[in-house]
Amino acid sequence: MNDLMKEIFYSVYPDCQGLEIFSVYGPPGKSENPKRNMELLYQRRAQGDRKAILIYGFDSLDRLKKMWGKEIFEASGIFYIKLPSSLDEIKSALNQAMRYEEPGLESAADEGVRKQFLIEKIREFKHGFDNLWMSMETSLNLIKRFLPKRPLDNATIRKKLNISSIKKRVAQSGHLLDLINQVDLSRSEDLRKLFKEIMKDLGHIEKDKVSEEQLLMSFSECIQRIRQVSEILSEAKELVKGE
Repeated sequence: MNDLMKEIFYSVYPDCQGLEIFSVYGPPGKSENPKRNMELLYQRRAQGDRKAILIYGFDSLDRLKKMWGKEIFEASGIFYIKLPSSLDEIKSALNQAMRYEEPGLESAADEGVRKQFLIEKIREFKHGFDNLWMSMETSLNLIKRFLPKRPLDNATIRKKLNISSIKKRVAQSGHLLDLINQVDLSRSEDLRKLFKEIMKDLGHIEKDKVSEEQLLMSFSECIQRIRQVSEILSEAKELVKGE
């Protein structure tokens, strides 16, 4: 559908051939996925792409702002046209987009887009850590129930607790901390300390001479610290958009 709409817009205003025309509902040649499409647009703007883009859709602008956040629709170079529209309205929107000149400096609206993009990424990390500590807690409870019936060596316990996978997940903390540095999230220093402690816990769990009791205790402490990470990341929800 996007290709067809482009052809219609280009036929109405041939001079706009170089203008990017963007559907709210999905990229050209792919199934419609508004969420993914808007995420990509946020990402481009957050990374400094401020070229003119004409967005079209069948919803009112107010409704789209409520759905996807006002920041992206107020950013530099973003123009929206609601369909159906008159020929004059289409020409006016295309003309505004074609006359747009990229600003030399980032505007307050562009900063709002960048910040909202970062917050969404932080929320993704929070969701991932939520899943991680809940999965770890389930694994620990299963091991504790299983051990009285059939003792296991530490290597088997580590494998069942999926320690290697947990280490890979926690290793992504560097990227998370980079994001945290770009927004006003309090307790960022607490996060750094927690990740150091988590890595110590995991290192202790992997020691050859650690007892079964110490192994499980360290794993339990690791769960609590990862849970604390999630609680701190929940503050991202409280950050004011575009502030």
